[in-house]
Amino acid sequence: MIKELESYIQTNGLFTKEDRILVACSGGVDSAVLAKSLKELGYSIALAHCNYKLRGKASDLDQEFVEVFAMKLNVPFYTINFDTQNIAKVEKKGIQETARKLRYDWFEEIAN
Repeated sequence: MIKELESYIQTNGLFTKEDRILVACSGGVDSAVLAKSLKELGYSIALAHCNYKLRGKASDLDQEFVEVFAMKLNVPFYTINFDTQNIAKVEKKGIQETARKLRYDWFEEIAN
């Protein structure tokens, strides 16, 4: 699988080993495998995790998992907590739309 990932990255010119890559990591299998694979391939990565505070203790456990995972990978870790429900209510938008905007705005801030 890792060889296929490397081939896909190179074939599509996504990034190089000289680039720094911010990996959005939820704590789920997909984002964790992506982060671990990129690290194993020698890419310079950092992990970013948004805690939307939507699932109580489970949200906090995801955040803790990603922080420990970043330490194990020896990569920078960024995290932020959002009061997503309250922000969505104030802005009169759905939870998913609000979370997406919060996430994208924050990722752009980190990347800059």
